[in-house]
Amino acid sequence: MKTVNEISKITGLSKRTIRYYDQINLLKPEAILKSGYRLYGNKSLERLQQILIFRELNIPLSDIKAILNNKDLDKLQLLKSHKQLLILKRDHLNDIISLVDKIINGDGKMSFDEFNINKIEQSMKRNSEFLKNYDKNLYNEKFDKKVINSIKENPEIIKLMYESLENYNEMLKSAPERIKNYNNIKDQMDEIDRKLGESQNKGVDSPEIQNLISKFDKLLFEMSGAGFKQIAKTKEYNKKLILNNPQLLEEHKKELKSIAKIHDDKFGEGAFEFRCKAIDYYVKA
Repeated sequence: MKTVNEISKITGLSKRTIRYYDQINLLKPEAILKSGYRLYGNKSLERLQQILIFRELNIPLSDIKAILNNKDLDKLQLLKSHKQLLILKRDHLNDIISLVDKIINGDGKMSFDEFNINKIEQSMKRNSEFLKNYDKNLYNEKFDKKVINSIKENPEIIKLMYESLENYNEMLKSAPERIKNYNNIKDQMDEIDRKLGESQNKGVDSPEIQNLISKFDKLLFEMSGAGFKQIAKTKEYNKKLILNNPQLLEEHKKELKSIAKIHDDKFGEGAFEFRCKAIDYYVKA
């Protein structure tokens, strides 16, 4: 068993931070002595290790708490997904270090190419060509152009979701591999939607429904490199953008109505609205 002071020394966390984790029920001691000393055993230390890993992934403490307290969540698979983000960040840092070394040695100059929206467009077009050749049934030229134009006009959306255009461009590079697994992921998503459609009599906050949404979230992340929480960051931005443009607002309403009808026809009346409410609860929890 280790005290707060001992944990502080081996982890580098301040004693105040450890006590705060206790206060918000993120990391509870396994025993408290009459003297007031809090003691943490192997079980607590294992949980702390997981907390520190997720914290390095820039996941908010409230989300870390929800992840660790969800017994049905596949934490190993979640770590595998987030590992890919760490690899991208590591590679990005290595590129910056390499560039700085060149500048120090006088044989390099500052470059902003990776942050240029044209780079994004080029990557998206390469992926479109791959998709068109890989499976013509998955390719929709009209939708593809719409997405590219939308991102070109509103790169702020990408920054909100992926922190930078460079991160998004890195994510695009791995898109062909994800496309190859598209049909399998889509089948799994459809099965979850079927279960959600059949479970509308349950509350959106029920463990069963939230477990289904969590599984859908992981599949979405695997497919697109962004999950529900990242997408939610763009909600307010999109809302302002649409409300300030009557034409966009009308198009948005028609598109949403069309999507809802297709979804409900496939998974049951009211299924689309139910899923939206369940996702909202998941994001805010």
